[in-house]
Amino acid sequence: MPIDVIVFNAVFKFMDSIVCFKASKRALSDKQDEAVDEQIAPEHNVDENTSSEGESSDVFIQHCMSSHELKEDDIELVLEFDWVHLRIGYRHYEMNTVRSYFEIIWEVFMKDLAFAMGFCSEAAQQYAKKGSDHHKSGELLCILCHGTIEELLVPYVRMCKAANHYPTPTGYLNWTKAVKSPKYQYAQEQILTYAQSILNFRKGVRHNKKELIMAGKFKHSPIFHGRNHPKYQQIELIEGRNDILMPPKVKQFVHKFQAVSQSGQIDRCEDMDFQLENLNKRSKVWTPKGVPSESDWMRAFRNLEKLDKLRLTTLERMGCNDPKGVIRASSSHTPQETEILE
Repeated sequence: MPIDVIVFNAVFKFMDSIVCFKASKRALSDKQDEAVDEQIAPEHNVDENTSSEGESSDVFIQHCMSSHELKEDDIELVLEFDWVHLRIGYRHYEMNTVRSYFEIIWEVFMKDLAFAMGFCSEAAQQYAKKGSDHHKSGELLCILCHGTIEELLVPYVRMCKAANHYPTPTGYLNWTKAVKSPKYQYAQEQILTYAQSILNFRKGVRHNKKELIMAGKFKHSPIFHGRNHPKYQQIELIEGRNDILMPPKVKQFVHKFQAVSQSGQIDRCEDMDFQLENLNKRSKVWTPKGVPSESDWMRAFRNLEKLDKLRLTTLERMGCNDPKGVIRASSSHTPQETEILE
């Protein structure tokens, strides 16, 4: 169930809720609303027999001992929502990773690259630094990675040419161990460790490859610690723990559906957070401008498929092509073996 960071932290307050006897029947959505409004303390204990609630496990145990005449050893505390598996939406995770990475390397060389790519004014520079357009940020990251890797290879290739040796990946990695230049070591770490891991993570999501996603998250995780992102630090640890502890059948299912493709193309997968955003964009065509009312929102979503069908039928009778259909048709399928860092 992919969710954003705010909801993740809000709902996680109640993952440690302690329940006496039977689990509470209150809906998870109600708890999300209460958590977001911060109206209930993180430790929330419910006794469904007497409808009494306590603010801590100690208070709750005292309640059980006094009200139900139970001994402390007989009181069983269980997690109320231990059956819910929460994880972050990977596309938003990637967007914030790229933004944090750009902030780290901005003054070193990212600022000059953005200027060379046309982000010249102060407003344009801030636009690029903040990653306001995720697609442009992805292009800048690919350009940075390709260009810097070629620069890093130049001295090694020259050495091989002088020694009449054929350049190889293993030879390059062995050669870099003897490099003493701090500038070269810094550039190599930033590109081959962090930039490449972000691109690997991105490709893992696009192709629904669990191994690439996990490897990318592990290698670029220091970015969140360097930039002091406590929420993403917590998410990283929680998801790592859950992946280890979840039952084999659940793990197999989760790994199989890290991302899905609505078009059927295996290299155009997206996580559920972006799938919901695309669905939300479709609904905005049929709602008034501004913030829609609850009735407008419900009416649009309940009739979304019929409205889309009506739109396509109208365009066909008018002899017009669907702009969205033209865009999808122009996005030709790219075989995985020929795709480069995407």
